[in-house]
Amino acid sequence: MRTTATAPPLTNPPSTCCVTLTRSLRGSLCLRPFSSAAVGSPLFQEWLHLIGEEVVDAKPAPMGPDDALIVIDMQRDFVPGDPLTNPSGGRFGVAEGDHICPEIVQLIDAAASAGATVGATRDYHPHDHMSFVPQGGPFPPHCVQGTVGARFMPQIAASLARALAHGGLERVRIAFKVPAPAFWSP
Repeated sequence: MRTTATAPPLTNPPSTCCVTLTRSLRGSLCLRPFSSAAVGSPLFQEWLHLIGEEVVDAKPAPMGPDDALIVIDMQRDFVPGDPLTNPSGGRFGVAEGDHICPEIVQLIDAAASAGATVGATRDYHPHDHMSFVPQGGPFPPHCVQGTVGARFMPQIAASLARALAHGGLERVRIAFKVPAPAFWSP
């Protein structure tokens, strides 16, 4: 099963559906799991410059019923706050996190249409979680149970709902926190 995850780039990425071909200064080619939204990001361009690579166009392989797409923590609190698109979020926002939403929607829709399995995780904490600054932890309160910030970004939620309507519970799973071994079990 090929799995695509929306996560940081890997040194030796698994076979993925969403890859970008990069060329190092030494001329060697490498497949990396970057989306076109990342490629257009100034932060991504700076990172490529620092590691000495350039982006080469590559078309992702089509998805099929044996593939899986895992969307990790695309919640309002992890996307920068914006008065129009994310007014109640951004408590622990990742710079330019909103830029990837359209790409993820396209991947979810494509995976559902192809009969692939779609998984989505959610970070979800009690209000007094030990990792939060007020309790002596290193992180600001984020993705607190029952808050708007713990919800998926609206366009991601809508795409997951379409996938659920198309594939049912056999093909769409939503888990809180990191998926357990039973994540893929009916």
